[in-house]
Amino acid sequence: LAEGRLPSVAIGPSPLASALRRPAFWLLAVACSVHWFVITGLLVHFLPMMQERSVPPDIAVAIFAFNGPAAVIGRLALYVVDPTNSARRTGRIAFPVFALGMLALIYVAPMGFWGLVVYALVYGMAAGVIMIVRQTAIAEIFGLRGYGAITGALTTACILPRTIAPLSIAMMRDSFGSYEPVLWILFAMILVATIAFWLAMAGKHRQE
Repeated sequence: LAEGRLPSVAIGPSPLASALRRPAFWLLAVACSVHWFVITGLLVHFLPMMQERSVPPDIAVAIFAFNGPAAVIGRLALYVVDPTNSARRTGRIAFPVFALGMLALIYVAPMGFWGLVVYALVYGMAAGVIMIVRQTAIAEIFGLRGYGAITGALTTACILPRTIAPLSIAMMRDSFGSYEPVLWILFAMILVATIAFWLAMAGKHRQE
């Protein structure tokens, strides 16, 4: 500085470019895209789905509203069960529970009001925890350097699935004539997301 020159700074490879070259990024993108697709699709189609099952509108709205508190319960439970908030541990639990939530919607919810409550609790808790896991997984896999850019890229990759979910589910429902086959397709998608997440978290973690 005394000589009027700025000190040279070693410029390493772009964190985003490095992340995009790793399979873990794309596996995580698959898992997060499925999560967004399912929660956005059900958000739009839940009430007509309940109408198809002859659930009274007031009960359907109450169950729909309970998803929010269930997500909060899930997040509180996360800090009790895993105070370190490890994405590897919590995600490996949350994604299978998310699948169980879909099975509850298929099998348990038709049993009546308390069946719907069980569905909303399991599904809402898992969906809420995955929202957090999605962010912490990026830091665990890729480190904190370039966190903003990598998170932005992952969010961008999820935009299309999130956008087309309501229309895609509507088209599937019209094609099958019922929501039941659609729910099985969503369940299969969640299984794929679960496998993708496990594979993404199986590699070496970085902490920077």
